[in-house]
Amino acid sequence: MRFPRIIFLLGLTLLLSATLMAQQVPRRDPQAVAILHQSLAAMGASNVQNIADTRSEVTIRSNEDGQVIERTAVWKTLGHKAWRVETQGPDGSGVFIANDDWAVSRSGSEQEEFPSVAVGDAGNWRIPFLSILADVDDPGVAVELVEAGEAKLLHIRLRPRPKKIGLTEVMEPCDVFMDPQTFLPVRLRFSLHPSVNLLVDIPAEVEYRDYKFISGLLIPTQLRYSVRSRLVNEIFLKSFAPNVGLSPTDFAVR
Repeated sequence: MRFPRIIFLLGLTLLLSATLMAQQVPRRDPQAVAILHQSLAAMGASNVQNIADTRSEVTIRSNEDGQVIERTAVWKTLGHKAWRVETQGPDGSGVFIANDDWAVSRSGSEQEEFPSVAVGDAGNWRIPFLSILADVDDPGVAVELVEAGEAKLLHIRLRPRPKKIGLTEVMEPCDVFMDPQTFLPVRLRFSLHPSVNLLVDIPAEVEYRDYKFISGLLIPTQLRYSVRSRLVNEIFLKSFAPNVGLSPTDFAVR
């Protein structure tokens, strides 16, 4: 009577082990992976690992209390996760820095630090092939082709492993919509999170427009950034340069 019991327990153990392995190994749809690689190639960034840093100059146009406010900004990136925004406008100057773990916002004498996941783990959404498309080669990122594409666009969902912040695990999926003819990103959807409660999702969206070849790469020169379906600002690219030799100290938060 003991022999069948041992067989049963062994079978149960194998079943549980297979279930745990299935949970640990993210699903990576080969077709979706191939599409993202085509998108990288279309943007001239097939070997995105060779892009160490970038520097851009932009104009940011916002509608605040019915008044249009323009600011100039310098965007800097390091790798595929760290970014820095230096703004200058009628209300003074400001600096925002985010890396893979922490972010800081400085304006005048005020400073606030918080986990970078609060501003969306899509990372450097301003230049699509940085962070977003580069994640395709991360084996820890699940990649899925969503069937019913919006307005006949290619719709791919990326799901990295949950990021643990203290005792909180935050899942950070993002959805990339691409033109099926050019394979260029048209829209990105992801979530922001209040720093006081990282489990709350605030929907955010970026539209990419007017791609142009700059420094050998096809870059969107106009972006529309919305939160909760409300347009927050429009961003116009004035210059872009990769591999300018930026220092990691410019991206230190702590």
